[in-house]
Amino acid sequence: MTRPEQSLYIGIDGGGSKTLCVVGDGTGQVRHVGYGGATNVKSSTRAETEAILLQLLEETLTRCGASMMDVAGLSLCLAGGHRPSDKAAMKQFMTPYFSRETRIVVQSDAAAAWAAGTWGQPGIVLIAGTGSIAYGRLSPESSEERAGGWGYLLGDEGSGFELSRKALQAVMRHYDGRGPATSMTEAVLARLELDQPEALIDWLYGHPAMRRELAALSDIVIHAAMKGDSVAETIVAEAACELRELVRAVRKRLGDERLPVIAAGGLFSAPYFYSAFIAALQQRDKEAGECRLLTLPPAVGAYYLALHEAGLASPATGKIIESSLRL
Repeated sequence: MTRPEQSLYIGIDGGGSKTLCVVGDGTGQVRHVGYGGATNVKSSTRAETEAILLQLLEETLTRCGASMMDVAGLSLCLAGGHRPSDKAAMKQFMTPYFSRETRIVVQSDAAAAWAAGTWGQPGIVLIAGTGSIAYGRLSPESSEERAGGWGYLLGDEGSGFELSRKALQAVMRHYDGRGPATSMTEAVLARLELDQPEALIDWLYGHPAMRRELAALSDIVIHAAMKGDSVAETIVAEAACELRELVRAVRKRLGDERLPVIAAGGLFSAPYFYSAFIAALQQRDKEAGECRLLTLPPAVGAYYLALHEAGLASPATGKIIESSLRL
């Protein structure tokens, strides 16, 4: 029988801008971390996503002196891949490249962030980046509950995309004479090297990566709010309240109003925005429960889930993973 330290397990966190691959053994010791392109199954074609994943797997395993046939478990956590049909299609595609004994599990990228923040303990991960979603579980075996994550047309409340969209709306409202002045006008035009607000139309509607590029302007909104711009302050406060409601919805579904929250995603890297969210939580409930920032890459959570699928994971395993990453 192969010993845990001789087996290889892989966790992959695939998102709209990049993909991380973590390879480790059965004890929680990380061997290598690889990086690849975007693998969001909703914003890329299936063929593109599959090609990037295969190349990333092959390159990362080669650096470990191994091949796909040496892998005992694979956990794929992909953005846009939460529906059963998406999971089944990806598992079907991956299966022929590995041995018959390889355990393959496919979940959403939110599951990876949840595992990296909780090591399988009860909790909710709140992701606020380009998009937004709240995702919670009571254990790796329990059912998952989520709120949000429905994309920029149907959801993404409190996300970087929404902050930036509201900022540009405020710029155009002032340009029309329908709204107050805001420092975001000058900041946005300078960032995009445009002469006047009307030029935003061609930039926005003609950009091939509109959603990602628009969301990238969210730091302008946060900076303006920090400097006391009342329009930006309102936008940030509204976003914080929207994210709070995502958390409340998942807590209610899981039946525990005090479940800890792990905040993840680019917006929370700004202390001002994180503080605004905490204030929104406490505004509704003075004892809102624990909230902390995710400090590890979600890909290690995907690796943890691969170990769990093989019956090798526990909160103690999470500590081993953390220690091996610091080496």
